[in-house]
Amino acid sequence: MGLSIMSRVTLVASLLVAVGLTATASADVLQNQATLTITNTQLTFATGTSVVVTASGGSGTGVIAWSVRGPNCTINNLTGELSSPAITTCVVWAIKMPSGLYSQAMSATKSFSFKRATAQARLVVVGTPGTIISVLTGLVAEVAGTPVTLSTNGGSGSGVVTYAATYAASTPPCRITAGVLTGMAGNICTVTATKAGGQSGSIVYSSQTGMTTFTFSAPVSHSRS
Repeated sequence: MGLSIMSRVTLVASLLVAVGLTATASADVLQNQATLTITNTQLTFATGTSVVVTASGGSGTGVIAWSVRGPNCTINNLTGELSSPAITTCVVWAIKMPSGLYSQAMSATKSFSFKRATAQARLVVVGTPGTIISVLTGLVAEVAGTPVTLSTNGGSGSGVVTYAATYAASTPPCRITAGVLTGMAGNICTVTATKAGGQSGSIVYSSQTGMTTFTFSAPVSHSRS
């Protein structure tokens, strides 16, 4: 005699278990994801700026979407870019979509504050070695081919400093590599340093720039008499 329908179902189920397979026929067998956490540590920013909110954790390959509540708060629900044009507090949470055997996950909320920015102190670009030839114009004399290590004095807060060089189109280019300026004879290089806005205690600073011009001359040769 052949097997009954119930016997055949039991046999198929036994074979699936034997090879390590399981059937997932309904949503109530989905597993919870690992904890999803917003990872930003700086939580105070100047109004009008933007911050990318990031998260880690969760399980599976589901994409993360973002939500926010609070007056004047906007967030890109795909990239997590958060901003506000006015003083406010934005409450953000992340949602990781379900995938495979995992259900949807939601992070705990995190609050971001936007405040009116305070201007930084004056920022001055310094080159070492260098000989100041005019304090009033900010001109600094350099020997062609000599590496000039750039740094800054002044500014406020903990913002990162970046450098950029400009020069006349008729002259060879000035180059800045890893904070070191080089130029050839005849170069007049204007270096602009930008210190990003940042936070110091409860104060939020706007960005600040400083500028110094470096003039490169040919090395002086000395002949023996």
